[in-house]
Amino acid sequence: MPEYKLPSDSELSRCFIEGMSDPEIAARYGCTRQAVNAARHRLGYGRRPYVNQANALIGTVWRVQTAAGHQTQGSIQGLRLWLRKRLGDDSLSARQKLTADNFEARIRREEVVLQYDPSSSNGFSYVPREPQDGHSVIRWPDLGPGRVRDPEAEKFLNLPATPTD
Repeated sequence: MPEYKLPSDSELSRCFIEGMSDPEIAARYGCTRQAVNAARHRLGYGRRPYVNQANALIGTVWRVQTAAGHQTQGSIQGLRLWLRKRLGDDSLSARQKLTADNFEARIRREEVVLQYDPSSSNGFSYVPREPQDGHSVIRWPDLGPGRVRDPEAEKFLNLPATPTD
């Protein structure tokens, strides 16, 4: 079996700039995703901007519990990928695009929104859409007196007029 290793830093940089994901680079060069991720951070590329933007949008609404494993639940992953697609992330793999499309299709077909309850063991659940949800894909929490929804987040968390392709 041939031995593979990470490519040169310049080759990795080219892959990162082209928007290749860590798993795609790992598959191309026969190394682990973790090795690629470590190199990404060592070279200063960190996470891609769309990942950061999607996480920031979610963070304006909820403080997702990491200790409870809520950040890795399938429904939040679907929302995160759907947001990345809405933001214009063209580096999504075919599988990631399908997950994003399926998230939106479920919201539309079942007339539900995604709700977060940090005290719940599951964290996230789909609940029937109510009039106060409007066109949102999520159930906004009560923000308390004097606090308002972030209009930028609200813009991206609303369903587009027509289903995305």
